Amino acid sequence: MGVINRLIKKQPSFIKNVYYNLVPFRYRYGKIFSDTSSFLHKVDEWSYDKSIEYQFKELKKVLHHCHNNVPYYQKTFAKYGFNPNIQSFDDIKKLPLLTKDLINDNFDDLISKNYNGKKILFKTSGSTGSRLKFYGDDSMYKKEAAYILHSFKSHGGELYDKWSIWIRRHSPKDLSDLVVKDYELKRIYISPFHLNDDTILFYSNLINKSGSSTIVTYPSTAYWLSCLLEKHNLKLPYIKSIHGASEKCLDSWGDKIKSVFGFNLKMHYGQVEKVSFMYQSNKSESYHNDLTYSYTEFDDSNTIIGTSFMNYVMPFIRYKTNDVVTLNQNVVYDNSRPLVVSKIDGRVDDMVVSESGSRIPSVNFYTVMSKREDISMFQLYQKLDKSLYFKIVINDNFQDSSLIELRNEIIKRVGNLPLEFEIVDEIVRNPNTGKVRCVITEIK
Repeated sequence: MGVINRLIKKQPSFIKNVYYNLVPFRYRYGKIFSDTSSFLHKVDEWSYDKSIEYQFKELKKVLHHCHNNVPYYQKTFAKYGFNPNIQSFDDIKKLPLLTKDLINDNFDDLISKNYNGKKILFKTSGSTGSRLKFYGDDSMYKKEAAYILHSFKSHGGELYDKWSIWIRRHSPKDLSDLVVKDYELKRIYISPFHLNDDTILFYSNLINKSGSSTIVTYPSTAYWLSCLLEKHNLKLPYIKSIHGASEKCLDSWGDKIKSVFGFNLKMHYGQVEKVSFMYQSNKSESYHNDLTYSYTEFDDSNTIIGTSFMNYVMPFIRYKTNDVVTLNQNVVYDNSRPLVVSKIDGRVDDMVVSESGSRIPSVNFYTVMSKREDISMFQLYQKLDKSLYFKIVINDNFQDSSLIELRNEIIKRVGNLPLEFEIVDEIVRNPNTGKVRCVITEIK
């Protein structure tokens, strides 16, 4: 279907729309996505023991691949006397943890020698102070999409074949471009940067007329949407599920969302590195740990450590994510995806208030910075008068025009607020977590 999809993209809009409406997404996105979706449906019926058996088999497969094809692990296995033919999960703990710094320092040696296909460069935003680049392939996108779709379906969410509302990813310059429709993915993108008292009626009317039953957004934006709907006595009666990611949902946000919509926001957890995947379903507010996606460990501080089953181009074994969880004291093991985690402490920062009064989630600023090759780290501080103070750590790619470009990107999101930049040597880390709080505001 790849050739057909490329041809369709060159056709007039009405031909593309007819094709997207007639041909289900699973056929348009290819065999890897379709096969993975079918596989995950079968896993729903598996027992916990069968899932563990599958997970152990996949873990050994990755370890043998690394032993045979990845120079970094060939040296590491030899150094620690590690035999990839493990007898139990505990055997893997003989290996040291993999960190972003180790990946950056051993980049070439982590690439599989036997991979001859097209490599794709993945990037992280560097929110913990160390930006990461690594290689993967196109199959990772296809498989990840299937896992995310499965997480949506677990709470009644719609994705791909029915229209969904996305209050995220769209950052227009002004009010004339608040909405963008993606007919291929059946997504209606609405700007999260312009959600305020003046626009809430427009937003609610658009959502109600769309026929959509699912909203996809940041937890903080779902909270702000709920506050505005309640304040202006507006309803979204056709919305049956709200799906969030990229942020932690604070308890107060979740309570407000449920009080306004009558149901809970549901989340999934993952990373660009694809070393762990968890999600909430209608069965529980705890997170299902998908054992077919990776092998996930938790250290003494409950930090997530993952070994991915997806990336055979540049495999990560025992990769430390720096994301901390709260583990369930009584884990439910009666299904193929155990409810191991009750809460996930991801990146949680204050929301920035724009010139118009909109609340903007911090993840939007991470997205901006992840695209910049000239800035290594940042910290944004907002004062009570809404003025913004921006600290940046630059690198050799920084040019005279960089600051102008960055200023324009920020203004596009917050409006014409006073904005000051300072180039610094480093951003101070949290002494307890090792992370940098990248977005801070005095406005409560």
